[in-house]
Amino acid sequence: MSASETPAYSMNIHSADGTAETGITVFDGYNRVCASGEGRVSEVLPKGLYMVRLERFGAMEEHLVIHEQNNSLDFMPPARNSAMPTMDTRHTHEYYQGPSMEYSRKSTLDEHAVSDSHVRMMVMIRARGEQDYSGIDLSAGLSLFTAAGRLVSGFEDNETVRDSRSGWRIYSEMLPPGGYLLVLIVRDVVRFLPVRLYPGWDSFIFLPYEQQLRLTQASLDMVPAGSGFEPGNSLTMAIDGALKGLGERLDLLPEPLRMEALYGKFEHPLLGLVGAHAHFMGKLRKERLEEAVLNNLWSLLPDSPDVIALLIMALEHDHTFPDSMQALQEKAAQAFGASCRSSLEMEFPPMLRSGLRALVRASGTIPDIIKAGSWLEAAALNDLAAGSAWTVWDQELSSVRLVLQLPEGGREVPGTQHIYSSVKRAIATHAGVLVNTVRANDKVGSFFPTINKQLPDVLHDIAVDLGGIPLDNVPRIQADDQVRDVMRKFKGTTHQSRIRATGVTPQTAAPVWLLDFAREALEEIETGEQPDFQALAFEAGVPLRQLLEAVKTVQKT
Repeated sequence: MSASETPAYSMNIHSADGTAETGITVFDGYNRVCASGEGRVSEVLPKGLYMVRLERFGAMEEHLVIHEQNNSLDFMPPARNSAMPTMDTRHTHEYYQGPSMEYSRKSTLDEHAVSDSHVRMMVMIRARGEQDYSGIDLSAGLSLFTAAGRLVSGFEDNETVRDSRSGWRIYSEMLPPGGYLLVLIVRDVVRFLPVRLYPGWDSFIFLPYEQQLRLTQASLDMVPAGSGFEPGNSLTMAIDGALKGLGERLDLLPEPLRMEALYGKFEHPLLGLVGAHAHFMGKLRKERLEEAVLNNLWSLLPDSPDVIALLIMALEHDHTFPDSMQALQEKAAQAFGASCRSSLEMEFPPMLRSGLRALVRASGTIPDIIKAGSWLEAAALNDLAAGSAWTVWDQELSSVRLVLQLPEGGREVPGTQHIYSSVKRAIATHAGVLVNTVRANDKVGSFFPTINKQLPDVLHDIAVDLGGIPLDNVPRIQADDQVRDVMRKFKGTTHQSRIRATGVTPQTAAPVWLLDFAREALEEIETGEQPDFQALAFEAGVPLRQLLEAVKTVQKT
């Protein structure tokens, strides 16, 4: 039978949710596109085997269709991966959605002196998968701080509600608008995620737990104060899907929402932020961003680092970026319709990573835009969250003050840094070496030829230095244990203790990698040639001031 004689039938495919947000593509057996559409496809196709691909907010599923009669098919849209328990995500259950709705409207702890200007922050930690999470502390190592370094919550049992078996924990409280830091201790480093609360808007942060907390995979919902989280809200789902796309440099906003964002016709601040960022990487990036977008965003999110970062991106895009702080202030006043002079020596990072990178670029021309010693400078130096939409960065453990806490009625014992110092000091004393020569990965047996004879004295000194840990509770140490293993075993002597951060500071000293970069760059410059420090800062992806500090340090050594 020739191709012209092959019978043909109608193929009608619909997205079962009835929206136009699901892209549908039909492929034949030769992987050729036969039909495509948004939300629905209707085409007359020859009898045969076809592949139907559905795509929605970055999620994709494929279905084989045997086409030998008129077909009318409904397919459910592919479920997204997200920590936010909306109706369109994987691993979403009522035992996630119910508590998130309830505690997006009420607090998990007793509150005092709540002002009318306060707004709600809810942080929900939720595991992925259907297993029993009893005995796992989902919030271990997590704390919440203000930008000034004041501890707000350690996510303790008396501050949260939880279902250990189902795998979720929620903290919810009314807080003053301003900058906050979610701080997570991950082994020997500390990870930071900045969150900013705005007047009139409640913010809900959803953190996934997959063997450990994943700050880089956070989801954020903002709603008018008091209105609460709604798992079935289509705008919430669209914005969350588009935010995930930003991390992969994809524009996943549906066309109608993109147009609202592009022309400043939005009422939801996250739609404006996501839409503007998507604009600079999407198919319409050649078009100028309307000033109405920035003006509207500034009125919804006053003093926002993210909105200032968008102004920088817009000026870069139009090749009109100024060469002085005064000129930038004038352009900001024109764009926002209000003076923002006090906001332009910036201290707190934008939440979106692409905004952080824009501010770092701007600092090459206007160094004072990033305040020295600020959280913004720390984020710019240590930014690591490639593939994430969010500004997330790491610092060394020394930038955080820690304690280990016992359950109620137990005694408080020294933190990680104290324990580590005590272990190194005791080993150095009895081995007859300098303290700074004892490294975390050294084996204990390498210091003591007769370990069974000398080790009891070492353990005794550590126990005494740590406040008199009972000798019958001193851990068992072996020759093959590394120094870091000894430290961890002494942590275990506190029984059900958990690490809690009690103080945080920005870490803005030039990291080793930047010093190495500066050294190599200087070595490559010909004698007598003047280095282009601005270009070097751009290449390193750090503020110009920090590149210059690294150069000075290298030149002194």
